[in-house]
Amino acid sequence: NNKSMNNNPPEPPSGGKRAPEAAKWKAERFEAFWRYYRTEFCKADHSRAGERAAAARAWDKLKADDATLQRMADKLVAVTRTDQHKAGYGIPYASTWLNKLRRGEIDLDEMPVAGRSAPATQQEGWGWQ
Repeated sequence: NNKSMNNNPPEPPSGGKRAPEAAKWKAERFEAFWRYYRTEFCKADHSRAGERAAAARAWDKLKADDATLQRMADKLVAVTRTDQHKAGYGIPYASTWLNKLRRGEIDLDEMPVAGRSAPATQQEGWGWQ
């Protein structure tokens, strides 16, 4: 009596994974920040579900101007040259880093010195002109 059975596969439940949330504030700069953070600053697999969306929300709350964005890029490049960073210590999630920056817990003008060979340049940063 298999003729009466419907052999269509069940439909997946609604919901599930959402598309990555996009930043609304200077979205092209967020994409450059995210790409740099994930490939250069945080080379180890240091991800969690929803981190991109959390980083986008933190980015939108920060609403950094162009000068601040450049100082952010310089700071991240400088930190990647420290011995502590090379050893993999103290590398926060992107959203955590952005939230600490917004709360004033990160000083963009104070650049780390240990292991740093040369000042960061704009071309070396996130790839924007």
